[in-house]
Amino acid sequence: MYGFNYPWGRKVEKNAERLRRFVEKVCEDSGREHVTLVAHSLGGLVVLEYMHTSAGAKRVRKCVTIASPHAGVRWRGPIFGPVGSQVRQGCEFLVDPRRPAHRGAHAERLFDARQPGAPAAHERARQARRDGLRRRGGSAIWRSCSTGG
Repeated sequence: MYGFNYPWGRKVEKNAERLRRFVEKVCEDSGREHVTLVAHSLGGLVVLEYMHTSAGAKRVRKCVTIASPHAGVRWRGPIFGPVGSQVRQGCEFLVDPRRPAHRGAHAERLFDARQPGAPAAHERARQARRDGLRRRGGSAIWRSCSTGG
């Protein structure tokens, strides 16, 4: 299993290119032809963008996204960096029919694993805040994409 971190404030296309280089290195080092990708949050958009390139179509066997904003986010406050214009509901990046999210290719390899128990998790987080506990490391803005062959 490999971990991939990226500058999440940058445009999705730029990070998809970084992911391409990373996957090529993983395949070279491991001797594997394909990878399975697991992505959280914004990482799901990065992976989807990569999967719709010729390199991604060749390398990605399966992809699981967890809580990725495929339909955009409703947050109206500021979103750091150029990626902010790409993740809001209704933004051009997400609704453009030429974008990967709307092309439908590779859909059989993509699975969005949203948890049905998410409201309970949110309630536990609210309770922890009331009790004075805080998550460390800015996990609300942490993005991750892991590959494994």
